[in-house]
Amino acid sequence: MSKYFGLLDGERETIAEIGEDFDITQDSVLRIKDKGVLKVIHRVNLNIT
Repeated sequence: MSKYFGLLDGERETIAEIGEDFDITQDSVLRIKDKGVLKVIHRVNLNIT
């Protein structure tokens, strides 16, 4: 997620670039990103209630 959102250095990478970096498909990158986003949403919801 940090590469996709540019959290470390402000430089965002595309799904394709991340896939190449880790030698995985773009579909795998999207699944991993989506799972991470859902974890963040869940944690935020736990802190709100």
